[in-house]
Amino acid sequence: MDAYYRDLTGLPTAAKAASNFDDPAAFDYELLVLHIEQLAAGNSIESPVYDFATHTRQEAIEHIVPIPNLIVEGLFALYWPLINNLYHLRLFIATDDNLCLKRRANRDCKERERSPESVQKQYQSHVRPMYQRHILPTARKADLLLNGVDSPQQKIDLIISTLKLQS
Repeated sequence: MDAYYRDLTGLPTAAKAASNFDDPAAFDYELLVLHIEQLAAGNSIESPVYDFATHTRQEAIEHIVPIPNLIVEGLFALYWPLINNLYHLRLFIATDDNLCLKRRANRDCKERERSPESVQKQYQSHVRPMYQRHILPTARKADLLLNGVDSPQQKIDLIISTLKLQS
């Protein structure tokens, strides 16, 4: 879903930095739905490429061809009922708040050129409140709840066994 953040090209740098990227309105929901529907129907799409350092879409696009198993990953993957109806298996990964902040700080400082202070401030003002309001309630829509500290292999094994049960 990261590719579907709204393009903030026309905004000044300060306004971009102050934007709440953890609100559903930060996403180009219409394009996301269109693309998921197209992939589900067996059609290829031209996905946007988002630059998190500048909060803009790049001119480049990513050509994505449909495959039998499509994974839609992101904060709001279970948020909108229209795309929820297209899924065969809905997963929700819950992780301790402190671990989330630590992982986010590591990522944002390394990959998105952010300071630790700005990450902490954004986490307290936007990330955590939006998680409580918009993301956590979507856990009840999940077919499978996963623990964010279990090893990737444990998660994969659980997902595969759940898929086998559904077959």
